[in-house]
Amino acid sequence: MIENGFEPIADREAYLDEAAHLLAQLSAIEGLTVLDSHTNFMLCRIEKTDARQLKQWLLENYNILIRDASNFHGLDTHYFRVAAQSPAEDEALIEAIKEYLSGKSRHFKKYW
Repeated sequence: MIENGFEPIADREAYLDEAAHLLAQLSAIEGLTVLDSHTNFMLCRIEKTDARQLKQWLLENYNILIRDASNFHGLDTHYFRVAAQSPAEDEALIEAIKEYLSGKSRHFKKYW
């Protein structure tokens, strides 16, 4: 069944595989550090800006919502958390973050 234009992941193993894929893809983005995770959630640190600005940009331009983790004990304003979704949703997140960090989007507003 397709919901909201995305096909959900059928089983736990496939979901965790997708989470590992998302972690690898995010880790490859320059300017982003992803802490290792064996779950569907991952903590990320963005270098050039803060998580609040990235969150706002993703929401305004792609209707993607990330968790600003700046209020987590011991973290600063550069941290955010994401969770694996469907492959299509994860790919949209990856491409949007790349676009944000490149500053080359037609939607781009300089937040930093």
